[in-house]
Order: sequence, then structure tokens, then C-alpha cells
Amino acid sequence: MRLRSSFCALTAGTFLLGAIGSSVQAQGTTGSVSGVVTSAASNVPLPDARAAIAGTVVFAITGARGEYRLANVPAGPVTLTFTRIGFKQERVRVTIVAGNNSVHNQALTESVANLTEVVVTGTAGNQERRAQAATVASVNAADIVASAPISSVQELLTARSPGVSVNKATGSAGTSSQIHIRGLSSISLSNTPLIFVDGIRISEGQPGVGLNQTADRLNDINADDIESIEVVKGPAAATLYGADASVGVIQIITKRGKIGGQKFTQNVKYEYANIDPAWTPPSNYGTCRATGSGRIGPSSPNPLCRGQALGTLVSDNPLVRTGAFRNGLDRNVGWSGRGGGQAFSYFLSLGYDNTGGTLPNNEFKRYSARTNLTF
Repeated sequence: MRLRSSFCALTAGTFLLGAIGSSVQAQGTTGSVSGVVTSAASNVPLPDARAAIAGTVVFAITGARGEYRLANVPAGPVTLTFTRIGFKQERVRVTIVAGNNSVHNQALTESVANLTEVVVTGTAGNQERRAQAATVASVNAADIVASAPISSVQELLTARSPGVSVNKATGSAGTSSQIHIRGLSSISLSNTPLIFVDGIRISEGQPGVGLNQTADRLNDINADDIESIEVVKGPAAATLYGADASVGVIQIITKRGKIGGQKFTQNVKYEYANIDPAWTPPSNYGTCRATGSGRIGPSSPNPLCRGQALGTLVSDNPLVRTGAFRNGLDRNVGWSGRGGGQAFSYFLSLGYDNTGGTLPNNEFKRYSARTNLTF
């Protein structure tokens, strides 16, 4: 038993020494390099610049302060490349010291370049705008939501693109909306455009919720999760999506993380609004009579005229008496986080919306959660 125990202890010790030796060897063959990328004209840090090791897959995207860091770089002389839209590409030769961090700051010079027109995503795959037969309008949802109190997709589309009209069925919270692209095109077929979310078609239509009220499938989507909206106009959309798309197509692109970002960012939002009707309905007036519904006497159907003299002027305000109007509210709570690495990206979001109108039974609530993962 003693011999067997000694053998086991020796084996474990040998394995531990081997692991330590491998770790030291790995640290002795790689290093890192970091620094700040700035503009040569203004010396202002440049975000979203790409720093990479030429001939490898090692790269990083600069943050808001223009900082970058490349890890696990092979020791020895390497070529650093720095690129950013609107600036000339720079290539620099640096020497990486094993186990140490080398510091290299780089200034980029502005350069005017003629780029291909905006690439649209109103089709099943990315396609250049000049190669697109149909007319495609783009709506930058992320910028609009950041600067305006937007709570629905319908509000994002309202007055944002020529030829697209959005009309609400009623003034109730969460009610349906009619979206028409270039007016009505058929008297027998549906005039509702097709709706795609990240290339996947969702159910269109307006399901009924009772009391002659209809909801809208677009209300299921949180406007804070949308990056942009592409609207394909005209019958040319049928060549891309089939005969059902003859009216048009609305393509919704949701937010995603950024591959190579090497950082985590999060946003927290809380909005609150109180809606005060600030209006008193006018009262109703009537004269007590000898006959009719406003007659006098103990058996009168009008309780205001019971026991009153003939010709007495009475008044009532049933809207105020029954509390028909109330204060409305609008609450919007949301959190989102995004990030990424050299070969993956992620986006997470949670949201809660609660809208209450000034009339009873006028309320809309939505709980939303969304996750996008890219490898």
C-alpha cells in the first residue's frame, strides 16, 4: 500500500510540473500591444477604428476613447495595420517582446474616398442599392428612438418615409394601425404589406380582442430593439418575395452586438408621463314637465324632477358623476446590453411598457425580451 501511494504522489507531482512548464512556455512566446488611435489633424481619439496584426486573425476595434489592445500576439517583429472609414490605412512595423505589453499610439490622416452606395437589407440577403430594382427607403430607428419618445413600430414609420401612410383605427392604447405603401392597390386582395424581422416573415393581421377593438402584431416588437427599418415599395417587391408582396415589404432589422468590439456596453431607460385630461364635460340641463320622461311627481323616471314644481330647471353631469375620465399614464422601462469578441457578438434586452388612457378599459401592457447571438 505504501509503494502504491508513493507512485500516485509522484505521478501527480510530475503532471503539475508539466502544466507549469507549459504555461511558462506559452507566456514566453507571446506578448501584447496596446495604444490609442487619434486623428492626425485634431488629435482627437478615433472610436471604431480597426487595429489588426497583418496575416493573422488577431484584431480589435477601438472604444470611445480610441483605445485598443491586442493580446496573444506572437513575439518578434509584426506588422500593425490601422483602418477606419474616412482615413488612410496605416501599416507600422513593431517588435513584440515575449511576456510584455508594447505600447504604440497611431495617428490617422483623413482621406476622401468614393464608396459604393448604401447596402440595403430590404431583401433576403445583402444587396447593393444600385443593383436593386425596387425602391427601398431606410429608417434609422436607433437614432430616432434615442432622440424622440418612440414606443411602437408604427410611430417609427409615421412621417418617416415618402409614400408610407400609417393610420390608427381608434385612439385607444395599443390599437391597430393600417399601413399603406403608395395608397390602396387592390379592391379585392389585402393591402397590408408583408413584414419581416431579420429576414423571417411574421404573421400580419389585426386579431380582435373584443368590444370591436383590434390589436396589431407590430405591437409585439419593442422599438428599442430595432436598429433600422427598410421599406420596399411598389410591385417590384413581388420579384423578391412572391405575389403576396405586391403591395410592399417592411423589413425590420434588430440590434446586434459588434464582432471585435472587445467591450460591453449597456443602456438603462426609464420614461414616465402623466396625462391629465384638464377638461370638465359640460352639464346637461332640462325642465321638469307635466308629462314625459321629465315629468314631476313621485313616479317620475327622472329622479331630479321628483318633488319639483312644474317648470323647474334641473341639471346633471353624468360623466363627472360616474368618473368617466381619469388621469392617464405612460411608463417605459428598458435595459439592453451588447458586446462581442474576436469571433462572436451578443445583444440582450428587457423591456416593460404600460400605457393607460383617460377612459376606462383603455390600457396596453407589454413585456419584452430579446437575445441575438452571432458566432
